[in-house]
Amino acid sequence: MKTIGLIGGVSWVSTQEYYKRINLVVNKYFEGNSSAKILLSSLNFDDILPFQLLHDNENESKILIEHAITLEKAGANVLLICSNTTNMMADVVQKHLGIPLLNIVEAIADHLLEKKIFKVGLLGTKRVMYGDFFRGTLEKRSIEVVVPEISSGYEVDRIIYQELVKDIFKVESVKKLRECVLNFADQNVDAVILGCTELPLAIKQNMVNILLIDCIEVHIEKALQYIL
Repeated sequence: MKTIGLIGGVSWVSTQEYYKRINLVVNKYFEGNSSAKILLSSLNFDDILPFQLLHDNENESKILIEHAITLEKAGANVLLICSNTTNMMADVVQKHLGIPLLNIVEAIADHLLEKKIFKVGLLGTKRVMYGDFFRGTLEKRSIEVVVPEISSGYEVDRIIYQELVKDIFKVESVKKLRECVLNFADQNVDAVILGCTELPLAIKQNMVNILLIDCIEVHIEKALQYIL
């Protein structure tokens, strides 16, 4: 079994979900008392968040490169950044590595094309929903992307940064997120991407009548192709 390197802490809430899910799959695959070989380098979210909010890509990437190189030197065979927004820097970080860093957006694009899904709704942070890096990657692969209107999108962003990343899941906030997902049904999308690694913890498939794309699940599936 090869070793997965995780760059986490963005947030710790979703990072622990990566750790749990990877181990569940590995144990099911190998059985017995098997667990995954994982190296984790966890960021202090408060160190990187100011750079993200200021769109300071240079300083954000410096932090990620440092952690990625540490994991490679420690013996990781493949790397994952446990955050959709932070994967904006994946291509920059990859240039400094000799091992693959699996971009979550590319993994999602591959998954959608494999399932023949060509029109999707997208929920995530403001940078994910209204920036170019996530939508642009999908659109280059001929996948049409629909996002919420601005006021709803900004409320999703607020819920993510002020609640979900702190492990706070308010009933009223989960209801708002569910409503955003259901609103996509009126726009004839084939599925809705939960494009923030905290969102799959808040919105479950049995809560809605439209297909959900769980970004953590897709990302891990791609990584397991390398380690199993």
